[in-house]
Amino acid sequence: KGYSSFEDEKGIYINLDNSKGVISRTQFVEFKKDLKTSKKNMFIFMNEDIAFMKSAETLEILKKMLSETAESKNVFVFYPADGNGTYTENNVNFIKVQGIKNSSAKGILDYPEDFGYYSVKIGDKPKILFKSIF
Repeated sequence: KGYSSFEDEKGIYINLDNSKGVISRTQFVEFKKDLKTSKKNMFIFMNEDIAFMKSAETLEILKKMLSETAESKNVFVFYPADGNGTYTENNVNFIKVQGIKNSSAKGILDYPEDFGYYSVKIGDKPKILFKSIF
C-alpha cells in the first residue's frame, strides 16, 4: 500500500497504489519526480486494474504522463486483471497479470495456464513474454 520506488542497474521500479480506484495527489507528486529518472527502463506496478479507476480524468492524466515518458524511456505497467495479456498504447507497455485462482493440486490440473511468469527482454525493441510453467 502507498507509493514507493527504488532503482537498480536495470531501471526504476515504482509501486503506485490505486487500490481504491484513485491515485492520491501525494503519489502523483512523487511519481512526477520519479519520471525524471535517468534510467532508461521504468517498471510500474499497480495493485488494481487501471480500467477500474473512478475518475476518467485521473486515468487520462496518468496515461498522458506515461506516454510522454515513453518518448524517451521503456515504460512497463503491470496490473492485476481477469486474464494474462499485454498491449501497447502510445509506446507504453501494459501487462495484465492474472492471479492464481487455485494453487491446490486440483487447481494446477484445472488451470495450468495460470502458472507461469512474465519475461521482459530489454533492448531497442523491448519484448514481453508470458511463459507457462507447464
